[in-house]
Amino acid sequence: MKMLRNLEVKNILLLHGVTALAATLLSFLWEVRFGFLMLAVCILYTVLYMSATIKRYRRISNLAADINQILHGDCHISIEQYAEGELGILQSEIYKMIDRLANEGLGILMISSEVPEVLGVSDRVVVMCRGRVTGEYMNEGIGQDVLLKAASSNAGGERDE
Repeated sequence: MKMLRNLEVKNILLLHGVTALAATLLSFLWEVRFGFLMLAVCILYTVLYMSATIKRYRRISNLAADINQILHGDCHISIEQYAEGELGILQSEIYKMIDRLANEGLGILMISSEVPEVLGVSDRVVVMCRGRVTGEYMNEGIGQDVLLKAASSNAGGERDE
């Protein structure tokens, strides 16, 4: 399994295995039926943990496949379906993809509430508040304070064209 190449998964499984073995042995020494109960609980926990881990790895694999697909010609990708943790794992790959596509001349629409992220990857920033455009800026030395002020204003702000 590919996920067993992940050091974190290996370490957690090793720690769980040692803990489960010790708990099961101690339970058997105390009373045989408690030993069988502990063994069943440890097996159940292991199965649940592995199921959740496999599901997470499949979703990350699907995200990687989506990134690969757009790098090879597909013009649309929506990452709304992925959880924040899954996106965080492949964040640098996503930024590389955005940079590469922009260098190829493609327009990219990125929607984010993370100001440092927006400033890090955008050439132009359009700020909205309550469904209205409150600012439009070229990303040349613009600061977080300007974007946050525009994001919290009710009326349309000045626009840099």
